[in-house]
Amino acid sequence: MNEGDHEGAITIAPGGPDDAAPSALLHAEQIQGGFLAALGPGFLECLYRRVAAWPGAFLIAARAEPGAVVGFVAGTSSTRGLYGQFIVHDALRAALAARRQLLARIPEALETWRYSMVGPRQHAPLPAAELLSMAVAPGFRGRGVGGRLVAACVAEFKSRGVTAAKVTVGSANRTAITLYEAAGFRRAAGVEVHRGQQSQVLVWRA
Repeated sequence: MNEGDHEGAITIAPGGPDDAAPSALLHAEQIQGGFLAALGPGFLECLYRRVAAWPGAFLIAARAEPGAVVGFVAGTSSTRGLYGQFIVHDALRAALAARRQLLARIPEALETWRYSMVGPRQHAPLPAAELLSMAVAPGFRGRGVGGRLVAACVAEFKSRGVTAAKVTVGSANRTAITLYEAAGFRRAAGVEVHRGQQSQVLVWRA
């Protein structure tokens, strides 16, 4: 993507390690009901630092003047590759940051790991690339920031030669599904990452 995409007071630009902490906080506060959000900002910061550091993944930040992160999107050309890197380099630090939450949620942790590494059992193979997460601070919603972040993510996939990518969204999250569909994602499969929690996988193709 370009160094900076400006619209009004909001700038969309590539993120780096310094954006991991504010992105983690946004994820924990705004992506309600997700297993990763339940592990807390400390765990998420470790994850987003790996996203920003690994060449196979990327973090894109939405910034308001004078530079505060008010939204982000994270993507990877290989979910399996990213989590493999995360386990090798960050597992101990992340586990210590979320030790209480992990001990209380071991089955969910194993379900999330299985889904990230092998995908849903009941469907044909899905794209390896994934839009991992996206969030916008409440005060900046309704200004097109989410749509611009998703568009920037798709543009980044294209620049990397990625021709297909998936995103998993809670089936009840109509707002997010509509946003992704507007960006060219199409519904591909219903999945149950965690028992009793229905999600929808949408796929974008170049």
